[in-house]
Amino acid sequence: MAAKLREQTEPQHLPFRPARCGWIARLRLLDVVRATDKHLGIQSRLERSSTDANIPFSLGIDAVAIAGGGSGGDAHTPNEWYDPQGRDLGLKRILLATLVMSGISVSPTGTGTV
Repeated sequence: MAAKLREQTEPQHLPFRPARCGWIARLRLLDVVRATDKHLGIQSRLERSSTDANIPFSLGIDAVAIAGGGSGGDAHTPNEWYDPQGRDLGLKRILLATLVMSGISVSPTGTGTV
């Protein structure tokens, strides 16, 4: 039993997840997110890390990983926590950026056009 458990807990290498730090600043998607942030008064910053955005990058698809609002800490530990304050602004950020990228414009009355 102990040998089988040891066999199952051997470290495994994850697939290569390339970061595209050199040219990411030229992505239209990033320009849209930055414009959305400016419109909503959000102070954003660029960071480099291994994220799920690396998967589309490896397939040649432009991507960014953005926060959805709220705050948290102690990620991936038993003490991980999340405070949803500000979540509504984060969701507006995601929705507006998605609408701009899709080409849909929304008027102040709430009706959409393509």
